[in-house]
Amino acid sequence: MADHLPEIVAYVRLALSRSNKRLPEIAIVCGSGLSELSSKISDPLSLPYSSIPHFPQSTVAGHGSELVFGLLGGKPVVAQRGRFHFYEGHPQASVVVAVRLFAALGCKIMIATNAAGGVNPNYSVGDIMVISDHISLPCLSGNHPLIGHNDDRFGPRFPAVNSIYHPTLQSIASSVATARGLSKYLQRGTYFHDSGPTYESPMEIHAMRVLGGDAVGMSTVPEVLVAAHSGLTVLGLSLITNQCLAPGDTRTPPSHEEVLESTKHRAEDMQGLVADIIQNVPSSLLESIPTPKAHALFFGQTGGRSPSPHSGRPFGFQFQGSLLELSTIALFVSASVALIVESIRRGGK
Repeated sequence: MADHLPEIVAYVRLALSRSNKRLPEIAIVCGSGLSELSSKISDPLSLPYSSIPHFPQSTVAGHGSELVFGLLGGKPVVAQRGRFHFYEGHPQASVVVAVRLFAALGCKIMIATNAAGGVNPNYSVGDIMVISDHISLPCLSGNHPLIGHNDDRFGPRFPAVNSIYHPTLQSIASSVATARGLSKYLQRGTYFHDSGPTYESPMEIHAMRVLGGDAVGMSTVPEVLVAAHSGLTVLGLSLITNQCLAPGDTRTPPSHEEVLESTKHRAEDMQGLVADIIQNVPSSLLESIPTPKAHALFFGQTGGRSPSPHSGRPFGFQFQGSLLELSTIALFVSASVALIVESIRRGGK
């Protein structure tokens, strides 16, 4: 598969520079029906997926199709309104392309949200589960996003995932939920990842319970694994939108309409929870997390500090003499043309 990430990064970098936006420190992945999480972002800059060169498109109801940059809780963030799923036919490299972009931009934290089914019989619709660990059948059976040539720009060949969900961020999420009066809806458990698109059979739910799964969904884990590989710190949140059917259960089978309807009732709580979590992330924690190494490679910077989005030079370049290669200039020229074409297209509507 061709490596289009340099063009994607160049386009987004130029768009941020032209709008005088700060590079994001925190990325938010919005799950099914949760795209309105981005509505709390102030002074937003929206980049439709269709305007970004070589960027995948989301095809699932309840998912938007744009990246939204701005401020949330006083911190620069980017929200991915509409993720990509393996069951849509996307290769895993496309499923996780936004996460690679986040790392290249210098994000340090990724908050991954999803709508999930309640496997644990003690979970109720409307509960919010802080993910403490995961089990992934697709990844264990060969559909792992890191299979193939290792991308050394981001991380090592064999990354460890023992503490992939950051305990401090989990604690912050629990404290914020309590402060917002959501403690009775708060759970902490293991997310079981399957490929979809079918919902699970009763015996599959039984097997998930035996293996220790508390909630099940068709996303999140590939993104989380690549985030960890890329050096991002991760928090995972699942909104329980239906109770899964185990053998002997007689409830109505789950549907995507039920999932979307359930998210409506808890959407504002999820939006407020994520916003307050970000606001309560201490600056000392952000400073202690190393900037992903890919950021220096894509931005020509060292020392783990993000450059200003606009340096006063054309396109926000940080000139370094002979280190500024002709290929980099070509990417920025290409991004400029793409932005101009998109501006003309929007103006003609």
